[in-house]
Amino acid sequence: MKKLGVALIGVTLAEILLLLLLGNQFGILWTVFIMLATGALGVYLAKKEGFQAVRNLQQSLQNGQAPGPAALNAACVLIGAVILILPGFLTDIIGLIFVLPFTRKFVQKMMYKSLRKQMKNASVVIVQR
Repeated sequence: MKKLGVALIGVTLAEILLLLLLGNQFGILWTVFIMLATGALGVYLAKKEGFQAVRNLQQSLQNGQAPGPAALNAACVLIGAVILILPGFLTDIIGLIFVLPFTRKFVQKMMYKSLRKQMKNASVVIVQR
């Protein structure tokens, strides 16, 4: 939990610094316009990819397949969409990495490896009913 707090503070400071640098370089109006445009693009992509991820998850369940990969895909899109809502350029880039299909595959591999490691260390418990 401490790592998350430090990461949030670091990202916030980096966002402020980046906004100041870009504001000085391009002007305040262009900086605000670019930030709004990237945010709108991100929300559009999150919506489009989110619906596709949910359809894939439903299709996996209807076909009797394990929903693992489809659920991980939907989780990536959801995380990316939440990050895209946050204002700033760094968060937009991070959110897009989670939302865009060609970069999402890389993130999914990292998340899968992390989950397997946590399961081996017994830090994740799966309860079946």
